[in-house]
Amino acid sequence: MKLVGFLCAVAIILLPFHSPGADSRDAELTFVAGEVFVKYEDVEEWVAADRGMPLAEGDQLWVAEGGRVEVSLRNGGAIRLDEFSVVDVLVLDRDNAQFFMVAGDLYGVYPSGKPEMEVETPFGSLQPRARTTFRVALADEGDAVQVDVLKGNVLAETAGGTTRIEGGTSWYLEEGSTELTPLDPPDEWDEWNLERSRPAGPKDHGQRM
Repeated sequence: MKLVGFLCAVAIILLPFHSPGADSRDAELTFVAGEVFVKYEDVEEWVAADRGMPLAEGDQLWVAEGGRVEVSLRNGGAIRLDEFSVVDVLVLDRDNAQFFMVAGDLYGVYPSGKPEMEVETPFGSLQPRARTTFRVALADEGDAVQVDVLKGNVLAETAGGTTRIEGGTSWYLEEGSTELTPLDPPDEWDEWNLERSRPAGPKDHGQRM
């Protein structure tokens, strides 16, 4: 899905800051490139993100133009955000990791076990099953969502019911109508994530740019 620029007017403090009381074992930033910002629940301003920062419930992530970020969970799962993405952390503990997509493009890797992963969108909830890799893209206008399942399967719960999206399938929802189609060929964001998921990792592992 082609996404256009997402503009956000916020006050930014360009100093790293660690969330008070956050448990870095639950979730932490393991890759930060470009301009990425975090807004902690008890802090009004956005602060510059850096590798190693923990996240907790109530925190927000904003990825500006040219940026990318990876959030790793204790079970080896991860979500990665492309530029122009905004995500809220709804629940984060040993058992559950629940995120709300405000805008942008999210790539998720869910192996198995705790915490279970859930991605909320304005259209409903997405629940990946064990050993699932998936991608979620919101239209800039906020009127459509596309879910690509690269492997495994995802349960999509919406007002229209529950849909199981199987690996190799793209699910598109707009104004109450849905469409299931085969996946498109990988784009640059897919290729970057495939490289990122390889055991050795890319050469610029976890570095800010």
